[in-house]
Amino acid sequence: MLTLEKAIAAALKPRTITNLYTLLDDIKKRSKTDLGDFTIFDHIETYLVDHGITDIYIDHEEEKVIYREQLFANTAFRVQLTPEEFADKHVVIGHRFLPFFHPSTPPDQLVLLDEKDVIIPMLSEKRNLVDNIIYFSMLPPYGLEHYELGSDGSIEVFLFDLAEWMTSNKFTIKDNILVTPVDHKNNTFRIEKLSSRDIRTQKIADARKDTLLTEAIQAQLAISEVLFPIDIQLFQAFANCDASILNQAGTPVGPFISNHPDIHIFNNGMYAYLNSQENIESTIDHAMDEAMYPDVDSFGTATDIAGIFAEMGISYTEEFLMGKMIEQLNEHQQIDKVGLYAMLFKNGQLPFYNEEQETNFETAFTSLSKYVTQQWGNQPLSLPEKKLLTQTLRLKVDIIGLLRDIDAKITDPDQFDISLLMQIQPFELVSDNLLALLTDPEEEKPNDLLRDLSKQMKEMHSEFQITRNHILSEV
Repeated sequence: MLTLEKAIAAALKPRTITNLYTLLDDIKKRSKTDLGDFTIFDHIETYLVDHGITDIYIDHEEEKVIYREQLFANTAFRVQLTPEEFADKHVVIGHRFLPFFHPSTPPDQLVLLDEKDVIIPMLSEKRNLVDNIIYFSMLPPYGLEHYELGSDGSIEVFLFDLAEWMTSNKFTIKDNILVTPVDHKNNTFRIEKLSSRDIRTQKIADARKDTLLTEAIQAQLAISEVLFPIDIQLFQAFANCDASILNQAGTPVGPFISNHPDIHIFNNGMYAYLNSQENIESTIDHAMDEAMYPDVDSFGTATDIAGIFAEMGISYTEEFLMGKMIEQLNEHQQIDKVGLYAMLFKNGQLPFYNEEQETNFETAFTSLSKYVTQQWGNQPLSLPEKKLLTQTLRLKVDIIGLLRDIDAKITDPDQFDISLLMQIQPFELVSDNLLALLTDPEEEKPNDLLRDLSKQMKEMHSEFQITRNHILSEV
């Protein structure tokens, strides 16, 4: 007899059970559990999340278990080359094949064949990350881990050499590449030219498909309490689409999303996600209601720094707080609690809503202080590390300061153009990612990399000031 978790793992491992209740019966049989169906369903969802399984989706409404490679086994999709790719006669992998090619699979395992089953050569080369971020901005952390970051700010890029193929097919900048699975399980696909004429004839069908895919994405956004990375959102949306949408899925992370009037791309720490304009407006309205009429009785339940910050409506992060503690230890050999409280809570005013919340914060703060002291108390930062940490913390403070300035200037929330805040996102993404790097004691931080990042951070500060001035002039 297996434990419930091991029974779930064993039932899912063959990837053959596609009926939800068949899966349930299999788990019950293996574990001999007497738990109810809904309780086991919750355990299955928890198991998938806890183990980072992003290629299985449980569709409760249709009572299906959906596996990514089976869903997309016969799905063709299009790739549109950028002008740079067309000029170089290359196609960069990056996030281009999402969600059809799982980002956790090493990109060098991807095989492309031409119409005659000849393998398209794959290359790898070092490129500047900033100049090539367009190809990687939508990869989740479990996709980025396959791309080696160099100490000089470079990234190892995997690409296919299309020079011979493009010449023989008389490929033009207006054409697309049609990618069709040959053996999806073994990551083998065939490419062929989709001419500009073919693309034009498909526009009517594409419009219908785009409408149905939009509805599926919006339905997922409406019912999901968690905003998953783009590749998972699209996987789940396609899983809930009409089967006809899968015949040729278009370019879901290309023109369809980038030109969509109602669905937009956002960043949350290390990954990008989709959200709808309706969701954004609803979230803003909810946040304003929470700010004006907070549900005080529900506060005091969070026990970690991030959760308590969320209860209090504070935009700082646990990584920021850690970064400030590390900076203080490096400069003064002790953590200045009073100074940190004054920074977090504006002029030292403690905005705790009840005793439980204050007690929880004190406990979490003390625990974090001990951890930081243990890890960095006797470990002075190198000069490049110290400089980058100070620059990154200052950028984060400036971002929070801008948000507070906007809040002070707004007289009519309904008249505020929320799209202005989207201009802040690149700065938030970079600062949050750098703080995650700098506060991870296990992460290697070569001085050459830190110096290069420091130079980029200096430029980013200048860009942020321009953005800040523009936003405040529009409020």
